[in-house]
Amino acid sequence: MGDPYDEYFYKDHLGNVRQVIRAPFTLAFRATMEEENAQEEEQLFDQLPETRILDHRHNNTPGGNQVAWLNADRGRL
Repeated sequence: MGDPYDEYFYKDHLGNVRQVIRAPFTLAFRATMEEENAQEEEQLFDQLPETRILDHRHNNTPGGNQVAWLNADRGRL
């Protein structure tokens, strides 16, 4: 992936710039919910420990064992 400030220019047959495309750039943070990132993510986001469920019975992904509940009204088992 290129530099976040890269720009690409599309030119017509005469060399005139017709379109400028910039690579997307964002400073947004995402919670991956992975155990190895838990300590850092819990400092950046509120209520992550309450939504992280480490019970394989709630996971529908074959071989998976973790779930993040997005509905705070659900009870825990």
